[in-house]
Amino acid sequence: MFLRPCQLLVISCLHVAVYGAVLRNFQVTQPVVVPDDAKQCTIKVLQPPTDCGPLGSWAAITLNLTVTSNGTQYDRLAHFTFQNVEIWRTSTPEPTIGDGIIWTYIKDVSRYTPLFANPGTFILQLDNIVEPGLDGIYSSKMLNVTLPRNTVKVFAELLASGNAEEEFWYFNAANEYLSTLPQDTTYGQGPFRELRLLIDGKIAGAALPYPVIFTGGLNPSLWRPITAYGALDLPTYFLDVTPFVPLLTDGNPHQFTIDVVSAEDDHTILQNWYVSGLLQVITDPSLKPTTGHMTVYDAPLFSQTSTTAVVQPDNVNITVKATRKLHIEANILSGSGEATYVVWKQDLSYSNEQSYIQDAQYQIVTQRASGSNIATHNGVPSVVEIFSYPLYIDLAFSADQTSFTTVVDHSYDRDLLPDPLVVRSKIEMSQITNGFFQVETDGNFANGTSNNTFAYEDLAGNTYTREVDAALNNITFDREGGTLAHTGTTTEGFQSISQVIKYVLGRLPGGNK
Repeated sequence: MFLRPCQLLVISCLHVAVYGAVLRNFQVTQPVVVPDDAKQCTIKVLQPPTDCGPLGSWAAITLNLTVTSNGTQYDRLAHFTFQNVEIWRTSTPEPTIGDGIIWTYIKDVSRYTPLFANPGTFILQLDNIVEPGLDGIYSSKMLNVTLPRNTVKVFAELLASGNAEEEFWYFNAANEYLSTLPQDTTYGQGPFRELRLLIDGKIAGAALPYPVIFTGGLNPSLWRPITAYGALDLPTYFLDVTPFVPLLTDGNPHQFTIDVVSAEDDHTILQNWYVSGLLQVITDPSLKPTTGHMTVYDAPLFSQTSTTAVVQPDNVNITVKATRKLHIEANILSGSGEATYVVWKQDLSYSNEQSYIQDAQYQIVTQRASGSNIATHNGVPSVVEIFSYPLYIDLAFSADQTSFTTVVDHSYDRDLLPDPLVVRSKIEMSQITNGFFQVETDGNFANGTSNNTFAYEDLAGNTYTREVDAALNNITFDREGGTLAHTGTTTEGFQSISQVIKYVLGRLPGGNK
């Protein structure tokens, strides 16, 4: 990459002035890693950069999204696209009446530098509903692809998020046992979801999606002011599809399909998942066509799955398990005469246990998704991912269904090298939340606590740690450390906001509100 280390491009998507005791929402994550000696050049969206160096020459590119909202509104999904390519998927924290809320998130989009080398259309799509009772306003597949014939490497990045009947997909019950539960307890089609990429109908790779919980999910008080991990920056999934290069460099269009499947007999899901993706294509300096052969292809169309249950008069326990192994190899010869032997392997494991106790008055989900994705080019790693996404949710409803308690314990542990041009990094995140929600005719009441532990490190030597706790909308403890830390100090008992907040009823499994 030919980048000048003295230029940093910062794109400001929205800037607002805020006064008063505004509730500041945030997602615990590492600060953006940029060169210390970079000259910063800040522009607003839709304005061309000036005095930022030649187009595409920047050492790093970041997007700064700052949003404020005041009123009553549900959380909303948002998509950032540039050059018709989705580069960031986010969601909005739920606002409050009074002084409202504000949040800022800075997204590193440096790996999309080739997109920014040319003028293009930048779009933020944030769908919203404004109607009586919902007055908070936010400021704001299948594709045929023809690759260059001198392509030598191809890396795919997939984006996916479950919504509506699929928002709590990990709570969906297997169809065989759905009728054993009280009506409207949850949806069907089971809890297993696999994100797949197919090329000309053949599996090129798969991913087990991380269960992002949006700020209107379960109990909204759990996510104020600290959102669940991924709510402001949904994780994306990386695959090395270079073994398909010998098939893709014939000059003809090839069908790329992204879908989400279940463990049910028909593998279908409910409505809906939003999926998209992009390809990072690396070409050879020679204009001669790349040649080669796929030498190994062992990739079943669907994962191996099993579903079992123990059904008693008042209690139902359902367990779904899945595994996937994928192994693809290819010999590739570039037009310049460079030979590359590519090996791409995946080993994924999934389990989900649902317990419905006393006619679903108590509902517990224990889920674990883990695995490894390893690609090598002539023995050198090109894509590496070792991950574990444990999730535990405990819902307990009162006998009259007017109140409930929630416990959410989830983690995001991921060792990731998304492609050879990005530094390998490791994130270990743990979040434990507890909350109570009471439905009232004059405005719902809720409270929640959140305990967060976060650690980041990369092979460039950058480190960051943060422990931060919240209760009743207040930050009660905050300590950060590492080379990327802003202060390295500890704050205890810090009061961020004292106003009483009335809550929109959170979304629950089965569409219950």
